[in-house]
Amino acid sequence: MTTTTLKNQPPTTNNLTNVKEEIQTLLAPYKALDIANPLDPNFEEPIRYGNYARIEEGDNRFRILSEGIFGIEYWTEVTDPETGKTKNKPTRRPITEIPSLETIDWSYFYAFFVWSYKADKIQILPTAKRGVVKGLKTLINNSKWGDITQYDICITRRKTDPSDIKSVEYTVTPEPKVILDPEIAENWENSKFNRHALYMLFEGLDPFEYARMAKVQEMVS
Repeated sequence: MTTTTLKNQPPTTNNLTNVKEEIQTLLAPYKALDIANPLDPNFEEPIRYGNYARIEEGDNRFRILSEGIFGIEYWTEVTDPETGKTKNKPTRRPITEIPSLETIDWSYFYAFFVWSYKADKIQILPTAKRGVVKGLKTLINNSKWGDITQYDICITRRKTDPSDIKSVEYTVTPEPKVILDPEIAENWENSKFNRHALYMLFEGLDPFEYARMAKVQEMVS
């Protein structure tokens, strides 16, 4: 007869002191984490940030990590085959395809890898907002600032008319030049990303998903 030992089963010892010590040992790592109490009046559920940066209302602080790409963007309605729900999805293509898009409402878009201080992670920032692009170009062409990867930037989004959802203003403000935080630099180096990874956006693919699959394949090979 085979006996199976199950993990995480209550101790069978009759020694109460040993049981208490074991409980304290099990709980100690979680106590060190200072787990939040959701019933605390000051409790706020953490925001889950994805791999693509959004310029939210107010200040958004970034550090641009890579050279970018430039192309055209238009939106199409797609249906989720599982839920049947429809949503708008961006299609991004090189500007060489402009002649074939005469009947489509498109705009120019820019994209680059950034470190988002709000999300505390590497993200892709795609934007077609003229105010953002103009602000970035102003800094790049200013000899006092130059290479935009050498300092943090703050992109501020403000509604100029609360009654008009499209009435929005964007400003780009540089912060003092400082060396990239070593921890951020290490994250960027370990990501193995560079400008070429952004080309995947032209195929509707996610560089982060491919990076994840590559790591899984590396672990099992």
